[in-house]
Amino acid sequence: MSGSVDLGALVGSVVLAFQVQAEAAGVELHQEIGARGAHADIDLLRRVIENLLENAIRHAPEGTCVRVTTTAVRGGVELAVSDAGPGVPEDLRERIFERFVQAAATTMRANRGLGLAFCKLAIEAHGGQIRIEDAAPGATFAIWIPDAD
Repeated sequence: MSGSVDLGALVGSVVLAFQVQAEAAGVELHQEIGARGAHADIDLLRRVIENLLENAIRHAPEGTCVRVTTTAVRGGVELAVSDAGPGVPEDLRERIFERFVQAAATTMRANRGLGLAFCKLAIEAHGGQIRIEDAAPGATFAIWIPDAD
């Protein structure tokens, strides 16, 4: 069910939940909350943020920072997660949101390439969009969800 979501509280709780994982990886987490509210399904949005943050921590080199930002833009809200990892090759940027596609295969990975496909479906269910940008170095995954009508 969609409703009013306090983005500051939601992002803060997700960042706090991933703090130990980030510390173990030698990565700092930072949040910058510009937009405070959104109209969304809080459980779906939480899972999207968790997926994006988990991926960013996994790919961020030790000693770098992962950033989560929210901004009011274009009749909606943008939430972005950025890391300084290897990024996503340009030829994979559209396909990365398909099921079972992963940017880099490593041994002992527990994930199956479904997280970003879920993110895309969840954001599109809100009438929004998800995209990837080059963060030079790294990648930024940005979601946009529209304001409630």
